[in-house]
Order: sequence, then structure tokens, then C-alpha cells
Amino acid sequence: MVRIAQDLKFRDGEPGDADALSRLAQDTFEETFGGLYRLEDMQRHLQETFGLDAVREKLESPDVDVRIAEAGRRMIGYAIIGPVRLPYTPSAEPALELYRLYVRASEQGVGVGRILFNWVLTRARERAAAELCLGVWEHNDRAIAMYESRGFETVGQHTYRVGRHEDIDLIMRKVL
Repeated sequence: MVRIAQDLKFRDGEPGDADALSRLAQDTFEETFGGLYRLEDMQRHLQETFGLDAVREKLESPDVDVRIAEAGRRMIGYAIIGPVRLPYTPSAEPALELYRLYVRASEQGVGVGRILFNWVLTRARERAAAELCLGVWEHNDRAIAMYESRGFETVGQHTYRVGRHEDIDLIMRKVL
């Protein structure tokens, strides 16, 4: 763990990162939720949500910000923010959405997630966002508690699909 902390760096995502970021996004989602879904549902979701084209689109969008954490030359985490896509009408405008914040399970516990989350808040404020919202699986108690401890409140819910499987995500927001 000490080696990771010494080699740790953060940078903005670039279009050339699409392949590596797509693999990281698929790996971290599967690490986190892989045991919950049928294989065909998971594979479909990974391709549709984290496939090369979907990731490249985010990296190339001027409205989306991507931050990457690396240990040495290996991507270990990332965060993505952009325009609100959730079925939610923000109470304060302009508003942004935290689309993703993931860290490889093997690299957790050294502060990577905290640093990425602090970047999310800083970047949202730099973009003059008055509100930041996100969706989080209703049974992800650890993430919900973390968001609540940082001033987020639940303001609704929506259906999140993984293949043909439907889950409920809470919609949370923080006034900035």
C-alpha cells in the first residue's frame, strides 16, 4: 500500500484513455456488483454502459469531466461528472450529475476515492454548479452513508437496469 501511495497521481481523462478506461470501468462495476446479476444481464450492461464507444463519447464530450487515478502506469480509479441525465428536476440551477466514481477493490483504503470525490466537488463548483446529484443503488449502504456524511440528501428514486434486471437507485443531491 505504501508503494501505491508514493506512485499515486491524478489527471484529467483524454480521448486516448478510452480503451484503458473502458476496461477499468467494466472491471470495477463487475467487482462491485458482479454477484448480483445473471451473466448475460451483466455482460449486456457492461458493453452498453462501459463499452469503448460509450466511454469514448464521454471523454470527447466538452460537457463531461473525467478524472483518472493512477498508481504507476496503471489506472486504478476514476470519476465522471456531466449534465444531469437522471429523471430528476434540480432545485438549483445549473446542476451537474456525478455519473460514476469507482476505485479498484485491490486499491481501496489509501484515500483514492476520497481524493476523487473531493475533485468532483471542486470541479462542480468550478463549473458554477449550484447543485450536484447522483444515483446510488438503494442497498449500497456504505455509499449512501458516505454521501449523507458529505451533505447529500435523498430526493427521489428511479429504476436502474442491468440488462433485463431492474433495481431501484436513490436519487441524492447536494446544494453547493
